Amino acid sequence: MTIRQLLEHTSGAPNGSLELLLRHIEDPTSLEQQLEALGRDYADQEHIDAINDVPWTAPGQFVYSNAGYVALGMLVEEATGRSVEDLLRERVFGPAGMRHSSYPDEPGLNGPVLREDAWVGETWEGGWWDLDGFDPDVFSHAGAVVSTTADLAAFNEALLTGELVGPEVLQEMLTPTAASGFYGLGVYAVLDPCSTPEDPQLLWGHDGASFGTLSIVLGSADGTRQIAIGATGRDLSALVPRWDVGDLLVPALLATC
Repeated sequence: MTIRQLLEHTSGAPNGSLELLLRHIEDPTSLEQQLEALGRDYADQEHIDAINDVPWTAPGQFVYSNAGYVALGMLVEEATGRSVEDLLRERVFGPAGMRHSSYPDEPGLNGPVLREDAWVGETWEGGWWDLDGFDPDVFSHAGAVVSTTADLAAFNEALLTGELVGPEVLQEMLTPTAASGFYGLGVYAVLDPCSTPEDPQLLWGHDGASFGTLSIVLGSADGTRQIAIGATGRDLSALVPRWDVGDLLVPALLATC
């Protein structure tokens, strides 16, 4: 595989997160085993081992892979001799002004934060999972950053205006691949509801989902408009959730026109 394939999710690698957890769950119906798996301390190599134990799709198809981004983080650390945490602090958090973001490797957060809770349906006692013991190593380089909506907006603005990468690299990132039609390198595009059919415009950003929270940040290409949303209480009980973050996202975007 190539680095570009990892960045654009066309390497053929499976997602990896579920495969990683299932290696430590004998009974998928056991709440205790699932919570224990979410609280385990995982090494990066375990993510790679998990996807190498299952079939891959053919290279060139778009398949979102968390494990692929774990591999990218491992490559960055090998190439620089520094940790992803240090590099994020120096090259992303600092320049973007993200004063309330961190890259934890242990469960637990201090201060006024969204709880990591998930709705799992009436079949479970109480209906809710308390995921305070969730270990960010479950996602590692693919999504272990803890942030705020203000910091997410600051990051997206800094990225889109060229403060974090040069213009040639940024253009590469913002060019959707043929395999997906909407995903570039680490970011994706959606149609701006403020634009017209005669002059369609795109918004750029990304979403993120742990097992109890959801977040999304989108911004205009010139960085003048940003919107970020964070929500807890993710619904894991059905394929169709009880609420859709898009119900809030679209009106919020229209309010920025």
